[in-house]
Amino acid sequence: MHQSDETQLHEEQSQRLFAALTKCYHALSDSARKHIGTYGINATEFGVLQLLHLSGPLPLGEVAAKQMLSTGSMTYVIDSLESHGYVQRVACPKDRRRLYAALTESGVELVERILPEHAAEINRITAALTPDEQKVAEALLNKLADFHTSDGQSDTNICPLISKDDRSPDQ
Repeated sequence: MHQSDETQLHEEQSQRLFAALTKCYHALSDSARKHIGTYGINATEFGVLQLLHLSGPLPLGEVAAKQMLSTGSMTYVIDSLESHGYVQRVACPKDRRRLYAALTESGVELVERILPEHAAEINRITAALTPDEQKVAEALLNKLADFHTSDGQSDTNICPLISKDDRSPDQ
């Protein structure tokens, strides 16, 4: 096989992989989004609620960074969650110019109600793969993500429940 034939085959395989990843992402995220929507919030709002539940109150800028949101989007999301009574803005006692997002009691109750059901939904939408296949897929996808995050600034782990340190040792 000539070098150009190998290159062309590699390019075609790369394009098929990218198409499969895109199709998979949309299918899985649509299922998860629909499930979260049954609670009257969207996936972005749930991500913020989940983050605050796991980490406690955080500066708004840190929430935006961890959720990969612009400041404008962050303001919209916090406003929405605040209007539902799930989040409140709290001034930093040391620097009142700095605002934190904190869960309210209603926010804690909502997240704690959603999490077990959401975990079951995630299990349902990934059930096409065996646990061993899921482990291989996770390792490969993390490898691909890590390859494209060479600056070390971005957390490629999209699940705030699992830190990079908690990944399987073979990843």
